[in-house]
Amino acid sequence: MSKWIIGLFLSYLSLCTGLALAEESLIAPEQYQAALQFHQQYGEKGDLERFDKKTPAAQAVLLGSTLALRGGDRALGARFLLDALKHPEQLNQFDIGYTNNLLGGMYQNDGELDKAATFFQHARSADYTDACSNLGVVREEQNNYILARLTYLDCLKRSPTALAYLNLGTLYFNGLGVAKDPQKGGHYWSKSFEKFAYDPDTNYNLGIYHLRHTRHFENARYHLSLALALGDADVLPKLAERSVIGIYSDSIFAAQLRLAPDTNRRRWIIQDRLRYTLEERYLDHTDEQGMTFTLSENAKEIQLTAQGQSDDQIEQAVIRMLWLIYVDRLSPISLDLQRMVDELINNKKTSLVRHGWRHLARISAEGELLYSASMD
Repeated sequence: MSKWIIGLFLSYLSLCTGLALAEESLIAPEQYQAALQFHQQYGEKGDLERFDKKTPAAQAVLLGSTLALRGGDRALGARFLLDALKHPEQLNQFDIGYTNNLLGGMYQNDGELDKAATFFQHARSADYTDACSNLGVVREEQNNYILARLTYLDCLKRSPTALAYLNLGTLYFNGLGVAKDPQKGGHYWSKSFEKFAYDPDTNYNLGIYHLRHTRHFENARYHLSLALALGDADVLPKLAERSVIGIYSDSIFAAQLRLAPDTNRRRWIIQDRLRYTLEERYLDHTDEQGMTFTLSENAKEIQLTAQGQSDDQIEQAVIRMLWLIYVDRLSPISLDLQRMVDELINNKKTSLVRHGWRHLARISAEGELLYSASMD
């Protein structure tokens, strides 16, 4: 073992002497060395740069969390985390909350729900926002729906999150631990959507709520279409129901971009759609298929460049631009898609005007696909 690793370990060991971790023996030097090397390989860059400046307990949090979250020895990671919590004076409030929340999740995954609840409670006491909703989920897994509802209500008082609203709405909608109240369930789901619009469960639930209860079929179509774009294939039978056939949301999604109140808001919507509905794509980043999305300065024109001109590459590029703007994948844009692809393959250029957006695409002499969509 090198001298610098020994020095770090002795510093850490001085913190731990005489302590047993969950009735386990002390972390051995070779275990510490293995954890440190794993952290150096898989840890976040900023954490690596600041590691030596942190207290021994904070170092234990970094080592334990890297092991637990990056595919390392989870049991050893838990021991580092438990060890760190024995010295709260060396941790800030965020680290205390984070560590308790992480341990709660680990015990939850292992089915040890009582232990998970205890750690989530400690994390909640440290004002770690996610812990409150996580505690509610554990109460549901324990089939204690009354306590789960009370926990979620407490979450809304502390720091409302999309997950707390979503799960509370589900309890009311299904009558779990409380009198069945679909209207209140829909209310809480709507609040969840306001907090975060790109959760497939929230959108599926709202789609069903409007389909079955409010009978607002346009709203049902909107949320079901978004749920499908977010990867929830279970919505397909719902989109085939007679009440929503012939109702499309493509114009609504297109209008959200056109009517955005300012450039920053429009850019934010586009970035979120790229990330959540188009499989983790980002502006100004070339993906594995050689496609790059960029925006004009005022965010009123979206550009897409793509290398190569195989039929499949052309089709994938057109699909992504249309899905980015119109989202509703089962709307009439599917007909536009086929026409545009055929024209690009055969004529090297195509165009479309649909719901206030003008599309122009061509294949350059160098074989690059150049596609722009601008507000008409």
